[in-house]
Amino acid sequence: VLSSKQALVADIHHALLARKGFRKADDLTWILGPAKGDEEVLAEEVLEALQGLLGAAVGEERSLTAEGQAAKDGVASEVFLRQLLERGPLQELQLRVQLNLDMARFNPKANDLQSGLDLALTAAWSIIDSKAMPVLLEGILLLGNSVNAASKNLGGAVGVTLESLTKLAHTRCLPAK
Repeated sequence: VLSSKQALVADIHHALLARKGFRKADDLTWILGPAKGDEEVLAEEVLEALQGLLGAAVGEERSLTAEGQAAKDGVASEVFLRQLLERGPLQELQLRVQLNLDMARFNPKANDLQSGLDLALTAAWSIIDSKAMPVLLEGILLLGNSVNAASKNLGGAVGVTLESLTKLAHTRCLPAK
């Protein structure tokens, strides 16, 4: 029923699902209807395989669910797809899988973001609580005012900006004569 390319894609994804213990559509009860709350969250790898398997059926829904097709006829991947498509429209199943895939990916992404924010806050508080930083910035201010003393606009600075610190990194002295 599926084209050779789609059949190959479906077979690969179905083999991965079978290796993970999902041999028939009933093994994926959460995708067949409303979740009961006691199902375990599927691994991202399983959800990606299921997404790929459903993707292989795009454009072939009619041939997979045709009246003459028995639910048990065909290769294992096509039988599995028919079982899934008996439970609901392909687009709805794909959306449910995508939603679950997004939920499976959320916690790791949120944890990475939390780690980054914690690191940034720790750095900011280290600077705020530092005893050496005000002394360093005061020295930079004195040096800048001394170097720019002849300039009416730059000679009387009362503070150091982040922009001036980046410019300081690119400042070079003239060689002594």
